[in-house]
Amino acid sequence: MIKIKKILSKRKTICLQINSDLEILLKVPYNISEKECNNFIEKNREWIYKKLEVLKEKKKKWKKIDFKEGEKIPYLGNFYVFKFISDSKKSIYLNKELLTIYINSKLYPKIKYYFIKFSKMKLKEIVENYVLEYSKKFSVKFNSIKITSSKTRWGSCTSNGNLNFSFRLIFVPDFVIRYIVVHELVHLKIKNHKRKFWDEVGKLFPQYKDSKKWLKENSFIIEII
Repeated sequence: MIKIKKILSKRKTICLQINSDLEILLKVPYNISEKECNNFIEKNREWIYKKLEVLKEKKKKWKKIDFKEGEKIPYLGNFYVFKFISDSKKSIYLNKELLTIYINSKLYPKIKYYFIKFSKMKLKEIVENYVLEYSKKFSVKFNSIKITSSKTRWGSCTSNGNLNFSFRLIFVPDFVIRYIVVHELVHLKIKNHKRKFWDEVGKLFPQYKDSKKWLKENSFIIEII
């Protein structure tokens, strides 16, 4: 027996969605009868079960980070073993296999806070370089760059040229970060997602389809912290 949450909306057609919590949502117009809803669910029951299984496997791959020493976590597209070293300096360091955080042992309970802080600093360096590179190629001006804690958007931009990027981009491969940067820069000129928008994205970053595919297949990565 599957549980389905019905949501009334102004939409014109019935729609089934499964959110990141694996909750099944049935979005329906106000004038749709209960019988029509049940028929729609029955017609799509097989799809629901298959989709749930696929999403469960994807979610299992990207489990939440516990910040325990020895844990493997993704960072810039690779997996590293998490390690803490007690030190007066506060920094993060990567080598071939280890992601090491240097902080005073008294601060270990706040390891998540420092991980996010260091990750925001690291990501800002990476993003700033790409924004400068692609803004010149696209001849577009931007106002500021901000690294946020957004859990719903990888990136966004404002009408006055402010660019925002989720620090969670620190988990993804380099070609995905580049794509998100290009995506937002093009939005400074083209506000929609029509063909012209994707044509411009493709000119700046021809591999953008690979990036979109990676994000779709690994969507749960944004929720691991």
